Amino acid sequence: MSRDFCWSFRFFNPAAVSFLMLLFLPIACEGREASQRLRLSGHVDELARFCSLAGLTLDASGRKVMLVRAGSTGYYSGVLVGDGVEKVSLVGQVLTINLKRGAQVFQASIPIKLSALNSAPDTFQSPKENTNAVKLKAAVKLDEQKLLQLLSPYRIVCILDRSDSMDGGLGLGPQDVSRWTWCREQLQDLTGFLKERGQLNELDKLSLVTFNESFEEYPIDGLKALESAFNSVVPEGATNLYAPLKHVLDCHLKSPAGRPLLVLVLTDGGANRGASLPDLLVETANRSAREGPAVTVCFFEIGKSSGSGLLSALDQGLVSRGAARDIVYLESFEKLLELGLKQSLLDAVSRQGKFSGQL
Repeated sequence: MSRDFCWSFRFFNPAAVSFLMLLFLPIACEGREASQRLRLSGHVDELARFCSLAGLTLDASGRKVMLVRAGSTGYYSGVLVGDGVEKVSLVGQVLTINLKRGAQVFQASIPIKLSALNSAPDTFQSPKENTNAVKLKAAVKLDEQKLLQLLSPYRIVCILDRSDSMDGGLGLGPQDVSRWTWCREQLQDLTGFLKERGQLNELDKLSLVTFNESFEEYPIDGLKALESAFNSVVPEGATNLYAPLKHVLDCHLKSPAGRPLLVLVLTDGGANRGASLPDLLVETANRSAREGPAVTVCFFEIGKSSGSGLLSALDQGLVSRGAARDIVYLESFEKLLELGLKQSLLDAVSRQGKFSGQL
């Protein structure tokens, strides 16, 4: 049985709680029969307890997300600090929240553990689920100083797939999240890391390019700029990786005296509608070897159904096609999921630097 609430909650397990809720203005909600309409009211503190099961902390009014606990089911469902809460429903043990972010309204479905409501209010803690979603947090301790040292010489461009397939799940089972949401969270983590350590004070240090059949480029000087970029696009359309990658590489090679370039490509590996990616990368490797500055392109597979054939060919076949050196690094989705983007990036830059003699 399910019940929808605008600023209200109900719970149908009497062993866990004798009544439910809610809040601000009493509102008509569906009763036991289609013809019945009920008016329910409750307390903000009970809503807060309910949302804490998903790792969310709301403001005093209950209308705004103030904190999202890292590693929680709410975190991996894409809820962000500052989101407005508009409507909530409960089906079984899945909490569905309609959220407003800027001009966009979207829905997050968050698995929760209702048995935790038996805990006394003074000692209540959110449940620690043994789920795939929790495993998304990297288990390896990151050497932040080493990562900072390796990234500091580079101009960094993140090329992010926003074709319609990126709206699909990662393939993690009942606590799955979309590929787009996962990439967003990982790029927020990387951007925050660079900003806190003063790396984004430099002009043109970091930019984001989103692409489907076309592409858009956004300079990123902090989390607000990244958030604005994500809010301006949604996953839709087909895949043309060639066009944005060529644009980024051509702009880079026009400035031979510039800093080395690190390109991060986050894609599920869908069929490319543009020209030949291997030919583009071979040409770039040779131009970079002759003229400089150095280029490293890191492909990160997103999702279990990613097109590993295309990306593996890019990673392994460039030298045999005539490239002066291998400028491509590929991280599988399984490894990326285990390590997280920052640790995977550290491994990529370390390997490519040693291979090319830069380290």
